[in-house]
Amino acid sequence: MAFHCLLTVLFLWAHPFYLSMTEIRYSPDNSGIEVAQRVFWDDLELALATKHRKKVSLLNPRDPGMLDKMIGDYVMEMTEIYVNGQKVPLTYLGYEIEEGTAWIHMSGKNGAPPRTVKIKNAMLIQQFDTQQNIINFYNGDNLKSTITYKDNEWGELRF
Repeated sequence: MAFHCLLTVLFLWAHPFYLSMTEIRYSPDNSGIEVAQRVFWDDLELALATKHRKKVSLLNPRDPGMLDKMIGDYVMEMTEIYVNGQKVPLTYLGYEIEEGTAWIHMSGKNGAPPRTVKIKNAMLIQQFDTQQNIINFYNGDNLKSTITYKDNEWGELRF
């Protein structure tokens, strides 16, 4: 029995999980949304290196400005948000490294309070077949969640 448990632990350890967390908050004060995406920085490095066919380092970038642009372009390509049927123009604000993860920040103006929200989050799905992107959307105190993954890059929420 102990041997079986040890094999199970080794199997789980040898097969990492691929997960991101996105938090979106509607702000009635400015009729906009704030987006924070949290991904494992090494997974993001791999996605950028694959896309640009060159070595990428988030921890020690050769050209921080170029890295910032690469991340912004990638995130804007992988993320779309529609509120009440209208596409929200997103602005990439930057990223920061925190322990083993990268926080990526965006914002957008959308007008009326959300009744329906459609979200594309294709982050890292092309690199990892088991990638799952958890999305939490806060409309005041009302929280709705969805998950995107391979062959299902869009989530829909109703408030």
